[in-house]
Parts: sequence; structure tokens; C-alpha cells
Amino acid sequence: MRVVFGVAGLDTSSATGSCNPIISDRAHEGEVLVELIDKRRENCQQPRSIAMGDPFIHRLKALADPIRVRILNSLPPENIHSQVCNVTELAEELDLPQSTVSRHLAILFRNDLVERKAMCRDVYYWINRSTMDETLAAIRNLGLKAESGEEE
Repeated sequence: MRVVFGVAGLDTSSATGSCNPIISDRAHEGEVLVELIDKRRENCQQPRSIAMGDPFIHRLKALADPIRVRILNSLPPENIHSQVCNVTELAEELDLPQSTVSRHLAILFRNDLVERKAMCRDVYYWINRSTMDETLAAIRNLGLKAESGEEE
């Protein structure tokens, strides 16, 4: 079976206003004809509210890993000397190799989800509360928009 693409465009006639290709049953023998109907309406040119390079997207990716979630659950919410953790302490607590914990902490730090401070020869980590609160608020906001049917 061979797929043949027809005229470039999008179908915007659905009730949701989404842009979908139309698959036509008009086909030559042994082919499936996929027509993309050209109906360029305003609702297909919707602006994206979150750019692909947005730090929010990268934070969501960082939070999607179960090991990083376990690390965040083990870290204190603020820089209190008696509560902050170094890589060795986290590795023992989570029963993971130090290299694994270190690599995941680097990803969390790069995405501004944790903060760190060098003390003597160790580096101690804690949750970046402001970034975490901002990220959680954005996630809640997405949920509220989905429930209310809003689109940006």
C-alpha cells in the first residue's frame, strides 16, 4: 500500500476548531489518498502560549523522571544548614549510585529546580522554592484552563 499526499492544508471545520488532516476514501487501486484540505482559517493560526524553548517545558521534562522526583522529595525546601543534603547523603538515602544522583542533581540545577552551595569540599542542595512554586502554579493554571475550555 502506498500513501499519497494531496493538496497541503488543514481541515478546521471540527467543533473544537482544531486543525486536522482529512483522510479521503477516494483512492486509486492500492493507494490511500490523504488530502489535506486548504481552509486556512484564523483558528488554525493560534499563537502558542508556551514556546518550545521556554524554561517551563524543560522543567516539566526534568520533573518527568522518577529518580529526580525522589531526589526532590528528599531535599529540604530551603537552605537550613542542618537539613541540606550533599550527593553522598542523598545517594545513601535513596540507595542509588553517587554518579546517578549527581547527574540528576545537575539536571535539576540546570533547570533552576534546586539550588546549591559549596561548603568546604562538599556541595549541598535544597529545593529552589520560588521556581518550584512558579512551575506548580503554571501546571495548575493549565489544568484550570483545560477545565474551563479556555484556549490561548
